[in-house]
Amino acid sequence: MLTPSLLALALACGDVCAQCRVDPRRTLLCAPHLEDELTTLREERSVMARSKSTDDRLAALQRVAALTAAHANAPSPNVARFLADGLYDDSLDVRRRALALLLDGQHRDETIRGVLDGWKVAQRSWKELEGRISALAAELQKGGSSVSNLDLAQWPTYLEALLAALGEVHDERAYKELLNVLKWPVDRTPGRFFVAAARSALTVESRKGVESVLEFALTLEGELAAGRAAPRFGASGSLLGAMMRPLDNATVHDVEDVLHALGAFAQRKHTAPVPEPALGSAAAWRAWFKAAKDQFTERMTQLE
Repeated sequence: MLTPSLLALALACGDVCAQCRVDPRRTLLCAPHLEDELTTLREERSVMARSKSTDDRLAALQRVAALTAAHANAPSPNVARFLADGLYDDSLDVRRRALALLLDGQHRDETIRGVLDGWKVAQRSWKELEGRISALAAELQKGGSSVSNLDLAQWPTYLEALLAALGEVHDERAYKELLNVLKWPVDRTPGRFFVAAARSALTVESRKGVESVLEFALTLEGELAAGRAAPRFGASGSLLGAMMRPLDNATVHDVEDVLHALGAFAQRKHTAPVPEPALGSAAAWRAWFKAAKDQFTERMTQLE
C-alpha cells in the first residue's frame, strides 16, 4: 500500500508521473502508462490462466507489480486486482508472492479488499485441510496419508503471512478479522495462529485490541491450567505428536509469546512496566491494563 512514507520515498526517487493522478473516486493514468498497463495486463493474464509453470506465473506477477514503479504517486487499482487474483492460485508459492507484492505500494483500497478476500479463501482451504489432518492418525496407522509434508509446512506459513497482512493494511474490517481469531482459545486452532494474530493486532493501536489480546492470553492460560486444552495429537514424545507439534493446540509457550508481544507493545507506548513474571499474574495484568488504557486510542490507529 502507498503510505505517506512510501509516497515521500517515491517522490524522492523520482518514481512519479506528473500526468498520472488520483481523483477522489478513481485513478487516472497518462496515455503512455495506461497503454503500457493494458498491454501488460492482457499478456500476463494469459500467462496466469494458461501456464502450468509456477516460475512463469511468479514472473507474471512481478512484471505487473513493476508497472506501479513508474507512477507510484498513482497506483492503479487494476494492478492491485491482478495481484489479488494471485491469492487464488493453486500454488502457495504464487499466493505468497502475490501477497507480498500486493502489500508493496499498491492501490490501498484494492489491497485491503484483496487481503480480506484472500484471508477468507485461505480459511476455507484450511478448514478442508484441517479435516484431513483430523484423520491423519488413523491414516498413518494404515501406512498412508492424504496430507503431504509440503502442505503441513507451507499452509501454516501462508496463513501466518495473511494474519500479518491483516494488521499491516490498517483497516477496521481487517482488524476485526484479527480479533475474531482471538475469540476462544480451545477451538482446535493451532497455537501458532493465535500468536501470529496477537502480534499482528499489536502492530496497530486500539484500546479494544489490546484488551482483547490480553484477555485472550489470560483465558488461554486459565484453560491450560485447568487441563481443558490438552495436546490434540498426543504427547510430543509420540511420533504423531512430534510431527504435528507445529499444528497442535496452544501451549503455555504460546501464552508466553502473546504476553511478550504485549510487553513489547507497552514499551513502544511507554506505559508502566508490565507484570513480571508474565505467567501466573492475571490480576497484575488486568491492573496494568486498567492503569494504562487511557494511553491507548479508542479507535484503531497506526502505531508510531
